[in-house]
This record gives sequence, C-alpha cells and structure tokens, in this order.
Amino acid sequence: MKIFVRNVLMICALAFLLLWTPLWNGYPFLHADSGTYIWSSVIFLVPQDRPIGYSLFLRATQLFPSLWMVVIVQALGTAYLLWRVAERMLISGGLNNSTRAWLALTIATLTILFTTISTFVGFILADILASWIFLGTTLWFLSTRNFDRVLAALAIFTGAWSHNSHVLLALGLALPVMASCLLLRRSRPELLRRALLWFAVVVIALTAMFAVNIYLRAGTQLTRGGDTIWLNRFAGNGVLQATLEANCATQTWKLCASLPELRAHQGEVNWFLFGQNSPVNQVGWEKETREQNEIVMRALQCCAAKIIASSVSETWRQFWLLSIQPYLAPLSETMNAVLAVRKNFPHELNSFRAARQQAGQFTPTRLVPLDETWMQIIFLILGIGLALNAGLRRAWRECLFLGGVLYFLILNAAIMATFSGAFTRYQGRVYWLLIYAVLVVLTCQIVNRRGLFSHLHYAHRR
Repeated sequence: MKIFVRNVLMICALAFLLLWTPLWNGYPFLHADSGTYIWSSVIFLVPQDRPIGYSLFLRATQLFPSLWMVVIVQALGTAYLLWRVAERMLISGGLNNSTRAWLALTIATLTILFTTISTFVGFILADILASWIFLGTTLWFLSTRNFDRVLAALAIFTGAWSHNSHVLLALGLALPVMASCLLLRRSRPELLRRALLWFAVVVIALTAMFAVNIYLRAGTQLTRGGDTIWLNRFAGNGVLQATLEANCATQTWKLCASLPELRAHQGEVNWFLFGQNSPVNQVGWEKETREQNEIVMRALQCCAAKIIASSVSETWRQFWLLSIQPYLAPLSETMNAVLAVRKNFPHELNSFRAARQQAGQFTPTRLVPLDETWMQIIFLILGIGLALNAGLRRAWRECLFLGGVLYFLILNAAIMATFSGAFTRYQGRVYWLLIYAVLVVLTCQIVNRRGLFSHLHYAHRR
C-alpha cells in the first residue's frame, strides 16, 4: 500500500509540474483549432478536416465544466507515461523499486524543465497525444503488468484517433515493432504475442473511428478531409497546377476553371485552404469528393518525382522547426475558439481574457534558455553516442528505445511535411521525446556501469 501511495504521489507531482506553463499563463492555451474541437465535443459533429476523437476526449474529461479539466487529464496521462516508461527501462539495472521510482521521477522532472512539453500539455489541442502513441507502445512492450498494459492500450487508442496525422503515426510504428521482434531473439515468442496484441489495439482504434464516422454520417474515410489537405499541399508546390494542365483537356473537373487563380498563387502556403479567392468552397472538404480523389490520384501518377523531392526537402525543414512561441499569440474576439469559450464556458471567459496569452504578454515555454534547435543538435549527438555504446554492450533495449524515438521524430516530420508542409508546432509536439530518451538511456548506462564495476571489484577482492 505504501508503494502504491508513493507512486500516486509521484505521478501527481509530475502532473502538477507539467501544468506550470498554463498556470503561469492563467488559463489553458487556445489555438484557432481549439474552437473546432470544443464545438465538436458539444454538438457531436465530426469536423470536416479531422477525426472526432479529440472532441470525444474533451467531452469525456468534462466531469466539471472547465477546460482546466482537459489539461489536468492530459497532464496526468503524460506524467504516468513519462514516469512509468523510465521506471521500466531502469529495471535491467538491478535496482530496487524505490531507487527506480526516484530516478524515474528525476528523469521526468528534468524533461519537463528542459523542454516545451508543459506547453503542449497546456494546449486545448490533440498535439500532446501524438507522444502518447509512442510512449504507450513502449510501455506496452516493457511492462508485464496488466494494469500498465490497459493504460498503455488506452493511451494508444486515445492518441491514434485524435488527429489525421496520428493515424499514420500509429500505423508507422509497425516497422520498429517488427524490428524489435527480430532483434530480441531470446524473448521472441513473447514479443510476437505482444506485437499481435498491439496490432489489435491499433486496429480496434481505427475501427472505432470508422464506426463513429458512419454512425454520425460523416462518411467512411479514416482521415477526414485528407484529399483536400493533399490538394492544398499540391497547390503550394505546383503539382496541382501541373496535374490540371495535363488533364483538363479530357476531364470535366470543376477545379479546371480555377487554374488561373491557382497559377497566380503558386508557392503561397495554405492559400488553397484559407485564401480569399480559393476554390476550396466549390471543390474541397465534403464538396466534390470524387473529383478531389481523382485529381489526387492523377497527381500521384504524373508528378511522383516532384512530390517525393518536395516532401524530402520539407521533411528536413520540418525536422528542425521546433519553436512553439509563435502559437501563443492572442486570439481575436471573432475567432471560433473565443466564441466557443464564450458560449460553452461563460464562467471562464474573464479568466481567458485575463490570461497572459490573450493579453499579449510573454509566457515562457521552458526553463532552459538554450534555443530548441541547439538543444536538439546536442541531444542528437548524445543520443547517437549512447546508442553506439549500447550496441557495443549488446544492450538492445536501450538501442531500440533511442532508435525508436529517432524513427518516430523522422516519421512525424515526414508525415506532416508530406501532407501539410513544414510547421513549427507539429515537430515541437514530439521533439522533447529525444531529450527524454537520452536522459533515460544515460541513467541506464550509468546504473549498469556502476553495477559492472561493483561486480568486478567484488570478484577482485575474492
């Protein structure tokens, strides 16, 4: 009982630390997309450009009608995953339960202080749930306790259907899962069993998303609005214009009439989605879905080389775009997010308006003044060194953990860059996992070295 109480107190302490930026701000952070999630959670309408999963998450957390409940649940879930994954990684060092628990607490605390994780926890956005997919998967394979696996499955489930990109992140993790099964031969039968169950969790999550879409008459697409997102990306890099020029002579697409406007705005990021004269209101989202799909398929056939080259370039740029500060700008009173707070949380409207974000005051996102890009470079170098050391020691668990994090960061950058182009927020939501992984593996190697030296010293004395 004492161990249970200690663990609960540690997780609650970490959750409180994770809330330091929204507490400093005076209210949870809001973005333009926050309004879509809030309204969707109230009226149970699937948004035209994303799944309803995060909206249902908002609804489920409303034990008390406050947006603070959302970020508190996000903080508790993130705190548990941070602490538990670190504690399970340290189990190979031969430490007792108490020492592992305190070391895991220290690692999680340093991660919170060194990175922008607290800011993402404090946002009414699905961004923090992207990391739940990776941490939940890691805990699924590390822990032998049913309670851990249930919570890990819940984290994977919640993360996977909260955003279109998360669906692809969950599916993309299949590669390192299979690599783990091949590399760790001694425990391969057990790993294969866990891998099959992990696949089942992902399939159940995607099936649930599919079923909810059908029930709410939102179509059968897993990635809602995916074709429109593709068209926006293709309009920016010139692929859409090239596709229309090559096919409009033989096709009756409505979008062909907008070819002059598309040419004039080529290279403008997100003009197709938000531009004043954009044809998205005639051919986009739920309008002319068949035409959208046909154009996307033709574009993939005729301009694959250009799409790949553009995606590689944007992936590299996305990998280094990490700052979250630009997203803390005040929102105008006419924005959807502000209207959502005014209508659904009127008792919190004054708190929202008095918050530092809305007042235009600077809000720190981390307690280490070093630039995020330099932090990533430093920890990338450290991570590579630790991975090489782990490989020489045949510490495959540490290798897989570091390799899995790096793979996840690259996968996230590739997905976002390919479908949406490079945006700072989308890489910032997961880059802190690298710092966390380096701290975990560094602690593991220090502990293992201490144990090795103690063993050699004891053998020498004998």
